[in-house]
Amino acid sequence: MGDADRLAFALRGCRDLLEKLRFETGGLYTSERHDVTGRAYIAFNCAVTAWHMTDWVWAELDQTQREKVQTLAGTSCKLAATEPMPLQEFARRHSPALKLCELLANGSKHCSLRHPDPHVSTKMTDGEGVDYGNPIVIVDGNEKWIGEVLCEAACWWEKFLADWHIAEE
Repeated sequence: MGDADRLAFALRGCRDLLEKLRFETGGLYTSERHDVTGRAYIAFNCAVTAWHMTDWVWAELDQTQREKVQTLAGTSCKLAATEPMPLQEFARRHSPALKLCELLANGSKHCSLRHPDPHVSTKMTDGEGVDYGNPIVIVDGNEKWIGEVLCEAACWWEKFLADWHIAEE
C-alpha cells in the first residue's frame, strides 16, 4: 500500500501505530488531573488506536500468516487484506485488554452499542488529589485505571509483532 492509499500522515505501518499508542498513553501521565475532559479524550483516542492495530497488523501479514491466524481464531471468512476479522477474533480471545479496548473504541465511536456488555462500564474518578480525573474501566464491579489496560494492550501487540516477525525493527 502506497502513501497515497493511506491517509495517515507520517504513519507507515503497524509499528508506527504502536508508537502512537505509546505516545498517547504517555499523555495520561503528563496531563493535568483537573483537565478531566482532556484526559477522557486521551483515553478514548488510546482505546481506538489499540483496537485499530488489528487493521494495521492484518494488512502487514502475509497470506500464510493470515491463514495461521484464521486457524487459531477458528474463523472461516474469506481472507482479504482489508478484512481483519480473524485477527480481531484472535485478539479478543487472547488479550482481555484488547477486548476492553474494542468495547471502549466502539462505545465511544458509536455513542452506544447495539449489544453492550453489561459487565463493563467507564467513569472518571472524582476523588481528591491523585484520585481525581482518572479514566477508569469497571469490569464486573472491579475498577482498573485505563493506563494499565492500555499498557497491557501495547505489551500484547509488541509480543505479537515479535512472535510473528511482523515489521521487525
